[in-house]
Amino acid sequence: MRPRVPYFPEEELLEKMRKGDHAAFERIYNHYSPQLYKSAYHLFQDQQLCEDLVQDLFTGFWMKRKNLKINSLRPYLYRAIRNRVLMVIRSGKARARPEILQDLTRIYFPDDSLAEKEIRLILDESVARLPKRCREVFHLSRNERLSNKEIAHRLNISIKTVEAQISFALRKLRVSLREFLLWASFLIIPQLF
Repeated sequence: MRPRVPYFPEEELLEKMRKGDHAAFERIYNHYSPQLYKSAYHLFQDQQLCEDLVQDLFTGFWMKRKNLKINSLRPYLYRAIRNRVLMVIRSGKARARPEILQDLTRIYFPDDSLAEKEIRLILDESVARLPKRCREVFHLSRNERLSNKEIAHRLNISIKTVEAQISFALRKLRVSLREFLLWASFLIIPQLF
């Protein structure tokens, strides 16, 4: 027998909140803020940062209440906190704990070959999106295993240009993988709570 889930009149509360009902907003806040805080805290373990993220989310939620078109509140709020987390990471203000991302990858991809295929696909797509010259330099470096000097000679460019192109490519690939791991983590985290 399933445990009873307390009644939470989401649509009714949203409608009241759109009309400026503070009590409805407060009930939504009290219901979802602890869960959203936990999902962010699981990645950062920084109490102040996570409290600020949740507070900012709900401040914006209240400010935009009249124009919000929400079908389902829970996915909307988790998407909103996920986007805020990604913005913080992209800005460099905070970093997700690497061991959490590794754990989530193991959970999400228990079969190593599946994880490897998924990551290979992401890397291939990311490389394909690189500018032509950058993609060419990266291919010569990583696939053909040429030295920077050999690449510079073959393409008639300076070694500094080769280094810059490889650095640019690696930065883009890191971002793609980091975003993939974060998206995967946000698929899993709501299920943990």
